[in-house]
Amino acid sequence: MISGSPNVEGSTNKVLKLLEKELEQIGFETEIEILDRCKIGFCKGCKKCEVDLKCNQRDDMDRIIENIKTTDLLVLASPSYWGDITAQMKVFIDRCTPFCYNETVPDGKIGISVSIRAGIRESENIHLLECFEHYFGHLKIKPVGRFSLTQVNKPIDLENKKEEFKKLKDLAIVVKNELEIIR
Repeated sequence: MISGSPNVEGSTNKVLKLLEKELEQIGFETEIEILDRCKIGFCKGCKKCEVDLKCNQRDDMDRIIENIKTTDLLVLASPSYWGDITAQMKVFIDRCTPFCYNETVPDGKIGISVSIRAGIRESENIHLLECFEHYFGHLKIKPVGRFSLTQVNKPIDLENKKEEFKKLKDLAIVVKNELEIIR
């Protein structure tokens, strides 16, 4: 699970912890990667990855990319900042450009998209979810679920979303079923 939230105690990370709990209850081993805690340089646009098939920068992306290669499920999560993914998530996605030139991501991976925003309009969250699914498409990861919350400005606002959290259990079941089909 990769969190683009810069707020370690924020709503996005709390939702990921709830999803993590649901996945662990049905037997999955999980890890949440908080991008704001990582040292990840901006993409330089040098295009060397087109030739070298990897980024020439050495930072925490090396470890994250290895984890992506070995995981069955990739969850991308971001709060909506000005109607888009956070800067941390954008840098992560940009640094995955070598995947577009290099077939190093094994087949059979699935993905879930998560977006949370303070405002009421679901359309902004849909934009983020579609961004994540576009990313999945480049890596040949099959999107199997989405989770979206609106009207969450502070973690305390999650108290009013208990009904929506039932969907996290459903997502965990979808993950289990999809992976059984793939295997």
